[in-house]
Formats: sequence, structure tokens, C-alpha cells
Amino acid sequence: MKLTKILLAAALCTVATSKATAQTEAEQKAWMEFMTPSAMHKLLAADDGTWNTTVTMWMAPGTEPTKGTGYCVNK
Repeated sequence: MKLTKILLAAALCTVATSKATAQTEAEQKAWMEFMTPSAMHKLLAADDGTWNTTVTMWMAPGTEPTKGTGYCVNK
């Protein structure tokens, strides 16, 4: 009787584990599809590189401009 209960419990644990694994595999597949680069990633990759900037800004009409420089690296 005790052995029967142990075997039944082991069988139930095996079924529960296999269902959880199947769900996890489905979720992993969904995440892999979600993380696969798309056409939008290709569009963004067109801006990869080092960009130098020059900015000219006027604080008010008729005043001298303020100038600044900078750079940006996109990967």
C-alpha cells in the first residue's frame, strides 16, 4: 500500500513536470521569435557608426549664437 502511494505520487510529479516543461518550451519558442531581428532592426542598423555634431543655438532673436560640438556612437 505504501509503495502504491509512492508510485502514484511519483507518476503525478512526472506528469506535472512534463506539462511545465512543455509550457516552458512553448514560451522559449515565442521569446526566440520575439527576439529575432526584424526589418526594423535593419532600418536602425543603417544609422550605425560614429556621428560628429555641430549645433548652433540662439537664446533670443538678435543675440549672438551659441555653438557646440559633440559626437555619438550608434551600434
